[in-house]
Amino acid sequence: MTKTINNIKTNNNSKKTVKPVNNKPLDTKAKTNSSGLKTSSGGNDSKMRPVSFSFFDPNAEQVLLVGDFNNWSLDTRCIKKRESGEWSVSMTLKPGTYDYRFIVDGQWREDPKCGERVPNPFGGFNDRIVVK
Repeated sequence: MTKTINNIKTNNNSKKTVKPVNNKPLDTKAKTNSSGLKTSSGGNDSKMRPVSFSFFDPNAEQVLLVGDFNNWSLDTRCIKKRESGEWSVSMTLKPGTYDYRFIVDGQWREDPKCGERVPNPFGGFNDRIVVK
């Protein structure tokens, strides 16, 4: 099934990349986890921490999670809808600071559960999570 998100066509087997909202270097040692999200394999993997993201919208047809941890890549396999209407995904991340956003039915959305937001160069805000 093909979806159009901000004039970008994507399907369950394709990946498209959106422009990052920061100038952080890409992790060239990234691996893809079972959810299709990239996680760093550099250093000691015992330092990896489990992190969960969720967004509640029972009427949404598609919710994407993009951020520093997946190089701002649109990957429709990465977040799943539960019967309750909550969209969620879990991954492991190494300690650090990560900016991210949700894209809900083609619209950039902030995480209502996130306590820290930082301005982005597009006039909006990114959510920020610090993994310790």
